[in-house]
Amino acid sequence: MLAVTLAALVIFVIANAYPLMMLSVGGKVSEATLWQMIVGSLLLALGWAWLEPQPIRWTVGFGLALGYTAVLATGLGWMLFYYALRRMPAGMVALGTLATSVIGVLAAWLQLGERPAPLEATGMVLIGTALAMLAWSPRPNAATAGR
Repeated sequence: MLAVTLAALVIFVIANAYPLMMLSVGGKVSEATLWQMIVGSLLLALGWAWLEPQPIRWTVGFGLALGYTAVLATGLGWMLFYYALRRMPAGMVALGTLATSVIGVLAAWLQLGERPAPLEATGMVLIGTALAMLAWSPRPNAATAGR
């Protein structure tokens, strides 16, 4: 069973690392991200092996969920992140990643009826305000940037 778990870990690392290697942005950003993902995956695997009392029950549904998470959600997410990073300012992309948590909390509220706590709602309002300020702020154009 340990061999299956290690094989799944290797597949997970490769599935997460491949899009990063293919979308190298000057080499350095993706290399740092790749390093973090490999170390994080190894630490998670060690933690699981040490703390998990029951072995994984491999089913078709579990395999599909793992494949979706490892390849589609993570890989496509990183590809879209680097696509956005190449075409927009880094500050806007960073704030856009913060919008992910706002969308997640709002989706949980709409779909599951989970109301956000007052502190969460305050954070969501602050993130939304920052995104709105960034979206409507005047940007220097090529004619005024050299002055």
